[in-house]
Amino acid sequence: MHRSTLLAFRQIWPAHRVSFDTFTSRSICFSQVQSHPSILTKTNTGNEDLLHVVDEMNNKDKDVGDEKDRQVRCYLLPPIGPGATAALSPNTSNRKQKTIYLVRHGRSQHNEAADEIGDAAYYDEAYYDAELVDEGLTQAADAGISLRNKGVGCVVASPLTRCLRTASIACANDAVGIGGPSTRRVVIEHVRESGKYGHHPCNRRRSKEEIAHKFPEFDFGEIVSGHDTVWAHEEGRDGDGAMVQARGRKFLDWLAEQPEDIFAVFSHCVFLQQLLDAVLDMQPCTENWQPRPEYDGGSSWFNGGQVQGFVLVW
Repeated sequence: MHRSTLLAFRQIWPAHRVSFDTFTSRSICFSQVQSHPSILTKTNTGNEDLLHVVDEMNNKDKDVGDEKDRQVRCYLLPPIGPGATAALSPNTSNRKQKTIYLVRHGRSQHNEAADEIGDAAYYDEAYYDAELVDEGLTQAADAGISLRNKGVGCVVASPLTRCLRTASIACANDAVGIGGPSTRRVVIEHVRESGKYGHHPCNRRRSKEEIAHKFPEFDFGEIVSGHDTVWAHEEGRDGDGAMVQARGRKFLDWLAEQPEDIFAVFSHCVFLQQLLDAVLDMQPCTENWQPRPEYDGGSSWFNGGQVQGFVLVW
């Protein structure tokens, strides 16, 4: 990834914005700083880049009963290479604060087939709950390397096989960190793929009993037993994205109530795009993300195995 990265931040209320200029190897320059709750700073310690999100909210100006203050503020962390350390400064405000590393699953069978035969692959039952291909296995291992030393306390995964496989491989690549016994691994429906673009068998999960047997290291307590009722309800009926956006909001509510501070979330391209662009009203702008006008013009489109960090403040 490029070391020089353009950072952009938009709060969920458009009238208050902070934009960040070019991130260099030793400093961050602010092109515009308005009234805002946090400042991003960067320091170098040897070969490691330490990123702090320093909370400087003025509590006397905040009314926790105010509707605006119940919204989630989102800050984009710059890409940090393997072996580097990312950390939050102590939270001195009365707000909840979480760091999340969003990860798209590795390249899968339906992705590969779609490159060969087009969108027909997404409707083919042969790719029901698709598995990773060789390239995806490599991307999953690389994601694990990128997540090392990030202090991840909880791994969250979609119940679809390609996400669970990606998360499992990433954890195996860091037996002390996110793969260690102190890291909780949980599966939730909220972060699964969207039916916004069609009724796709690749997005239908296996029964809880079958998938939990394949991935015993994960906690499936929040998944309903039996077959996939979410897919049956959503797929092909969510053209405006309202259903996936509702799941995105439920995910943020769930995240806010968890005891851990740092999360790795293994999910899917459309869910992540809808979470960032619609639910969080945010268009992250980094050099390695490309606009995809065929998907509502969203620029928050993750490549296979891509890892990107954010700080969320409630």
